[in-house]
Amino acid sequence: MTSQKRKFESDVAEVDTQSCAQVEAKGRRVLITGASGLLGRQILRQLEGNDWEVRGLAFSRCTGKLVSCDLTQEGAVEKQIEDFGPDIVIHTAAERRPDAVHKRSSEAHVVNVDVTRCLAKVCHKFGVWMVYISTDYVFDGTRPPYLTDAVPNPLSKYGEQKWEGERVTLKASPTSAVLRIPLIYGQMEYVKESAVTALYQDLKDGLLKSADHSQKRYPTYTDDVAKIIQKMMDVHSLGRPLEGIFHWQADECLTKYDMVQAVAELQHLDASAVVADKSAPKFPRPEDSRLDCSRLIEELDITRGHFETPFRDALHASFLQYATDHGFM
Repeated sequence: MTSQKRKFESDVAEVDTQSCAQVEAKGRRVLITGASGLLGRQILRQLEGNDWEVRGLAFSRCTGKLVSCDLTQEGAVEKQIEDFGPDIVIHTAAERRPDAVHKRSSEAHVVNVDVTRCLAKVCHKFGVWMVYISTDYVFDGTRPPYLTDAVPNPLSKYGEQKWEGERVTLKASPTSAVLRIPLIYGQMEYVKESAVTALYQDLKDGLLKSADHSQKRYPTYTDDVAKIIQKMMDVHSLGRPLEGIFHWQADECLTKYDMVQAVAELQHLDASAVVADKSAPKFPRPEDSRLDCSRLIEELDITRGHFETPFRDALHASFLQYATDHGFM
């Protein structure tokens, strides 16, 4: 074989290798909004460890490789998508504290609805698949479990805004997916980042005299949500479109009082003086917003247990991670 022929075959092999790499990389670029938040950080970690090319956007707490971006500024959303060229956008950025939305509803509306509408329009324009993270608070909690086609009836401004966010997403970008999730907790930067782990600080400081024991909650580990989202992305990237509304939540039902007792047990604190409160909440909240997850289980062809960490195990892991990160170990 002549040296010229060997060089030609070598060049062809190199081109073939590059082509294969391009095929493998197709559909593997994802943009995450709210990437400095409780869920956004976990999604970022999950995808970076599984061969996805990821750009995380953050407004506050923009550290490390995160890209600073104020999504409320005109043109900011389109600039990011034009610059990065994502195949998928995971939209987690939101004002997710119901009490904060109640007090500052106009400001929250900009983030929860206006930004969402703009992002959906841009995603549709550029042919980008969008996953919008919504909430179980779109329901009033009177007729659980809720199927994905159940008619929402939110009791709070937060629920109203997230439902509106769902509607503007699917109107502006009909091929998008809406993923409703409940109260979440997981790897945290500070204890009060989740309403679940915040119970530890309140209990430790002696601030908890009573805890609600009527509203049924299904606290869900962010690690499990991130894995579900990655599975959705894997399925979508293989050419099986996931469009419309989906649900995911853990299967364990706990009240706030139940969670207090679990936190106390794991952190060796005394919760014997905390009273189980069954009175009406100060702000309207759904009594039982259990979500039916059967559509997502069927679409992804998964076994539920693989994406569902037991509450006490996940809570223990969250506190252990926090203690390690902050030098308490």
